[in-house]
Amino acid sequence: AVVDETTFTITRQTVDPEFIYNVRTLTPYPKYIAVRYEGDIDAFTQAPEFNNLTYTGNLGPYKFVEWVRNDKFVLARNPEYYLGKDVGAPYFENYIVKIFGTPATVHAALEAGDITYTGIDPDKVGKFKKMDWINIHTVPTSGYLLMAYNFRDNGWEGLKQKEVRQALSMAVSKEMLIDQVLYGFGEPAFSFIPKPSPWYVDEGIAKYGVAPLLDKEKAKEMMLEAGYAIKKADGSIEVTDREGKPLKLSLVTNSG
Repeated sequence: AVVDETTFTITRQTVDPEFIYNVRTLTPYPKYIAVRYEGDIDAFTQAPEFNNLTYTGNLGPYKFVEWVRNDKFVLARNPEYYLGKDVGAPYFENYIVKIFGTPATVHAALEAGDITYTGIDPDKVGKFKKMDWINIHTVPTSGYLLMAYNFRDNGWEGLKQKEVRQALSMAVSKEMLIDQVLYGFGEPAFSFIPKPSPWYVDEGIAKYGVAPLLDKEKAKEMMLEAGYAIKKADGSIEVTDREGKPLKLSLVTNSG
């Protein structure tokens, strides 16, 4: 429902706590564009107004100037930006997004001072920290890295047992993974909902991979109870497959 010239309300028929986050990426466009392609989805997706940026609107802090494919995207300050009139925003006359082919070219441009800022991988932080003219900032994110067990028929049969999965999760230190894989840039996660989220709940979550649920000996005992370990004469436990052979599992990840 329309409230005034710059405000409208949306009433949902169902509850969706992520709705406000999903709509923030929506891009409004004039009704005349939609009407022109009404009933023809293919033509709408190929509309030059979007694909060639002949329509960009003037609601944001910057106006479209130029788009050179595979090179750069140029914006200029929008003096009519409705949220910036009282404070003089936006504060930059131009905003240029450079497009690079590889991370190496991005890093070279950053080192040379050809770009103002960019994201860098954790393994490159040490290198750039040594450069006095570059400032490193870290910020919390809502992203997480997932190590998932393969329940499919082509996976190891033991992974279908909850106790086995719990034992394996108890045997691997998440803090060790963060230190050695992410160079310390991260923190243990125990839920699909990251801590910065307003819906994150800490109570009642089993935190495998950190003390007290980081215990290799307890993990071995759980594997023994599940039938995937043997107890030796000296009392020690060796993790095995069902036939008593040393257990070997594969960890697969993406390249790059």
